[in-house]
Amino acid sequence: MANLPTTISYAHHAITHTTPTPTPSPTPIPTPVQTKPWPGGIIALCPADTLQNPIGDLSRIPGWTNPNVDGFRLREAWNVIEPQDGIYNWTTIDQAVSLGSQYGKKIGVSIAAGVYTPQWVYDSGATKYDLVDGSGNAMPLPWEAAFQTKWLAFVNAFGARYDGNPNLAYVCSTGFMQVNVMYFAGGQDEINLTTLALLAGYPTLSAAYVPAAETIIAAFAAACPTTAIVLNPVTPFTVGGQGAVDSIRNFGFATYPGQFGVMYPLQATLPPHDPPPPPLLYPKGFQMLVVSSDAADLYAPPPPDPLPPAPIPLQDALENGVTSSGQYVEIYGDDISSDINQTVLATEGVKLKANLPP
Repeated sequence: MANLPTTISYAHHAITHTTPTPTPSPTPIPTPVQTKPWPGGIIALCPADTLQNPIGDLSRIPGWTNPNVDGFRLREAWNVIEPQDGIYNWTTIDQAVSLGSQYGKKIGVSIAAGVYTPQWVYDSGATKYDLVDGSGNAMPLPWEAAFQTKWLAFVNAFGARYDGNPNLAYVCSTGFMQVNVMYFAGGQDEINLTTLALLAGYPTLSAAYVPAAETIIAAFAAACPTTAIVLNPVTPFTVGGQGAVDSIRNFGFATYPGQFGVMYPLQATLPPHDPPPPPLLYPKGFQMLVVSSDAADLYAPPPPDPLPPAPIPLQDALENGVTSSGQYVEIYGDDISSDINQTVLATEGVKLKANLPP
């Protein structure tokens, strides 16, 4: 499955399903005390596990025996985990938490719906919106009851199996974006999806999207009450998008204090790097924008000229994460395994974990 497009072209999509019932705003459930530690330090970001490119045996991924690596984050796909309605393939996640227990590593999990929604969900009545961005991908409408019924059942099954596992440190709330970060649509796709929202009885795309996202976040928090729930907040669409992301993020913080957190893309910045402020009272992390060898893209523009040699770009990125109150940073495999990076990983991992509240 292709990555999110960087250059987008669009055309119109016809409506083929019955107009859905608008999603009501969720009734918040009081959050139990979060009992498991939040993620901290250096997290190895696993390759995406898809039908086209299965991840295979996790024990072959570098980092399990590396003392400078504190955990791993799986990037799973719904159509891999639940290929048929109610039939689950937990093999990869089971192996991850088992290896985490064996090697003392914490595990994070994201399971993408969106463009990785299994076909049986559409066969059961959910609208299949064909993106016109050139990717050839399709996704459901997160505000539709036909989608939510199946996705929330999956979230509940995941939580029932894994929330009690002490090695599961965090879960990314997904199901209202194309993949894992909170990007939904732009350009002609945004226009088309706005039309679908209006036909479903909503005044705007945001009015359809925000309560759907809040409903899904509430389901994750209820299914995984002792696990940190992390949102990757980016502007999901253009018109009203910033207000949407602000509303959803504020809902999470207000409704699930100490459990709901955020994770942002991380760029490198040039020194000097300021010391961090006092620890935050919610989980906060970062994901490296690119591998540090792509230093020209890693640095916030304009990048330094000449570009510094390794491991300085990685250090500048991690220092930026520390300064910005990050408690953990997700790092790509090449940076985890490179010998020249190990001292930086060790030093910055300690600083990141120092940003965790006492």
